[in-house]
Amino acid sequence: MKRKTVFLFLLSMLLMWTGCAQSAENGNVTEETSGMESTAEPATEEPEPTESEKQLALLSFPTGEGTVGALQVDLYVCGEAGYAGFRIPSLCVAPNGTLLAFAEGRVGDMDDWGDIDLVVKRSTDNGRTWSELEMIWDYGTESVSNPTVVTDRTNGRIWLFAVLNSEAEADRARDGVYCKYSDDNGATWSEERLILNERNWPGPGNGIQLLYGEEVGRLIIPCRNFVLFSDDHGETWKKSASNNSGGETTIVELPDGTLMRNDRGTSEGQRRISYSTSGGMFWQNYQNHPLLIESNNNGCQASQICFYRFEEDGTLTQSLIFCNPAHPTRRVNLTVRVSEDNGETYPYALLIDYLTSAYSALAQLGTDHVALLYEQGNSFTEQAKIVFRVLTYQELLVQADNHGLEG
Repeated sequence: MKRKTVFLFLLSMLLMWTGCAQSAENGNVTEETSGMESTAEPATEEPEPTESEKQLALLSFPTGEGTVGALQVDLYVCGEAGYAGFRIPSLCVAPNGTLLAFAEGRVGDMDDWGDIDLVVKRSTDNGRTWSELEMIWDYGTESVSNPTVVTDRTNGRIWLFAVLNSEAEADRARDGVYCKYSDDNGATWSEERLILNERNWPGPGNGIQLLYGEEVGRLIIPCRNFVLFSDDHGETWKKSASNNSGGETTIVELPDGTLMRNDRGTSEGQRRISYSTSGGMFWQNYQNHPLLIESNNNGCQASQICFYRFEEDGTLTQSLIFCNPAHPTRRVNLTVRVSEDNGETYPYALLIDYLTSAYSALAQLGTDHVALLYEQGNSFTEQAKIVFRVLTYQELLVQADNHGLEG
């Protein structure tokens, strides 16, 4: 009996020693080895993320896996859900990859004033199929106009801005720039909140979040003559100085942190470009861009985004993608252009639609695709529709023989 007890004791000690030795060999020091000299490496602090890693964390665009190039869908068609028609598209990719396509739903007719709601459709498969139309913002018989959207990539909150307009001057006490937000990838939205108690027009289209410089993380919503910006994730918004451009506008951030603003002209037939080196607080006087033509009959809204790519060494590179009806006298020849020198030249131009077309919205879809939402047809008639299309980035790199595309 004693021999059996001693055997079991020795066996248990052998097993314990073996386990301790194995733990030490694996670098896991247990309490049983506290009396022995540890060979484990001392704990070290996590290294500071590189600039590229910080940028990637802010961008964090979904992969776009399964995206189909050359996809085209008639997304909003006149008469749907009782609306006379739809105008003013806005587009974003939510943090979980859901595509959100916003538009104005015009109730009685296609006029810019009157009963206008904001509506949305969602896609969880990169634009192949879409949800039913949902009305998310109603101002009674008055108008909710110019949807402009931006995503805060630090917390996933999506901000949607619009202007509330009353046609009759006596009803304008509540008018101004308002916003809503969503914390669940656009499934539900907060109540509206007044940001600016004056009649001004955001965008329409998209805002941006800054990636470079001291203002990294800043949210920016472009408006006519100025921008609204927030450095505290939308808790408060401030108004920049004016740049006196006076048009519907879109903004991108260049690699050195300079902001480039691209505005609708009026009768000059060229887009207006201005810059800010202060994170949007102050702006230089605008200049016309000779390559970016538009109708000299009051111009037209345009869309513009940065298309980001990471090289094999982790370096962030970007191109500018710009879309508008590229014709000197009419709203036709909707064209997507690509610039690889920060908007100095646009050597690539893909003609999307040579017939009548107008407002548009762009979004990066994964690392290789671009999503485009645009008005097809005469936007003031009930034959117009809003079309969704997916393009590959390589598809856009078509050498432009004629920057004017005047045909």
